Amino acid sequence: GITMHEVLQRALGEDQPLVALSGPSFAKEVMEGLPTNLVAAAEDESLARSVQMLFASPTLRVNTTRDVMGVEIGGALKNVVAIAAGIVDGLGLGNNALSALVAQGTAEIRWLAVRMGAESSTITGVAGVGDIMLTSFVNLSRNRTVGVRLGRGERLEDILSSTTQVAEGVKTAQVVVALARKYNLILPVLTAVAQVVDGQLEAKEAVDTIMHFPQIDDVEEGFDFYKQMAVDYKEARGKGRKVGKSSNTNGSSPAPPPPPPPSSSHAATNELTGV
Repeated sequence: GITMHEVLQRALGEDQPLVALSGPSFAKEVMEGLPTNLVAAAEDESLARSVQMLFASPTLRVNTTRDVMGVEIGGALKNVVAIAAGIVDGLGLGNNALSALVAQGTAEIRWLAVRMGAESSTITGVAGVGDIMLTSFVNLSRNRTVGVRLGRGERLEDILSSTTQVAEGVKTAQVVVALARKYNLILPVLTAVAQVVDGQLEAKEAVDTIMHFPQIDDVEEGFDFYKQMAVDYKEARGKGRKVGKSSNTNGSSPAPPPPPPPSSSHAATNELTGV
């Protein structure tokens, strides 16, 4: 998966000045002059400052950062979490489930973003958590709406054909599966969304899969499947035990399986996009 920053650099050359502008910002509210906060990200801090001065107004605050990766990953993957949030609402699973799922999805975005070189603080800031909250909880969100309709049992093809708007999270979810494998991470919520839009699981089945996931510690950097398996293998070899995929020496539930590859006609493009 490559970010839009990388796509533009390939198309326009690495010398082309680029700034990513992202954050919780429904266009309707921006046009109505309602208070909004965005983040301008550029490797060259002076470019981010220029965008800040260009867009800042009494109703629009613009923060700056050099963490382009964090801003773009947050802006893209929040759409996947929003689909998951919509599924929970569409299934009528309540606010407890909704808040837990969005929190877990946010943690998974942070785990992946940090592995890709982003700053953890970016994902917990306006361009991360701020954008995730807006897209996941508000009915104006296109991606959340797709999730709600999936949760109510509608077919993805029918949902997409009935609207002229783009739900970026549908294709981005498939990119996440590839990235999870690349960076050896278990991302239950993001992977479950990919399986739903890919037709591998029904919405209710995806929720059941997450709820039956092994009970693990609340971790800061994510559950690394392959690293854990290496530890289990080494410990098991030392004790002379036969090692299987579900071996676990600490008495807790076995490590969950790595995410499956995409397999349907909804296979994604390679770009991570977000609006």
